[in-house]
Amino acid sequence: MASLRIRDFIPEDLGRLRFAHKSNGLPDNCFPDTTDPLFIVKQVVDHDGQPVMGGFISLTAEAYLIVDHTAGTPDERWQWLQQLTKVVSDKAYLRGLNALTVWIPPELLDSFEKRLLNLGFRRSPWQSFTLPLGAPSSLADKVLEVSSGSGEKSQA
Repeated sequence: MASLRIRDFIPEDLGRLRFAHKSNGLPDNCFPDTTDPLFIVKQVVDHDGQPVMGGFISLTAEAYLIVDHTAGTPDERWQWLQQLTKVVSDKAYLRGLNALTVWIPPELLDSFEKRLLNLGFRRSPWQSFTLPLGAPSSLADKVLEVSSGSGEKSQA
């Protein structure tokens, strides 16, 4: 009978996971930097002693902007936005973040994309999907117990 468990990633898994990643024809830039402290969850599916799948969670910083369009002129608001972007991005960097992401409602994209590009944002070539999270189910608790190997729940 095949042995299957979900466990914490270890550096020795890297070669096998890189091989699987390359075999799928994926670009190098979408392989996680497993040494980056922003990757707060690193798990693998271990099948018969070999890592055959990896799941990695990296912190993503979502930037929000709130503007009172009755204040100042459009040129003034543009200057303020440039200054605000510099300050908040510097503060985010000093707190250990490496990127800021904005999600723009479709109805604002045509009018705001040029501003974002001028601020240094890049349009992602990847489509985004969101998985809303809730409290762990009993199934998730069991997976956590299995991954720790000791019968105690591991920290996720």
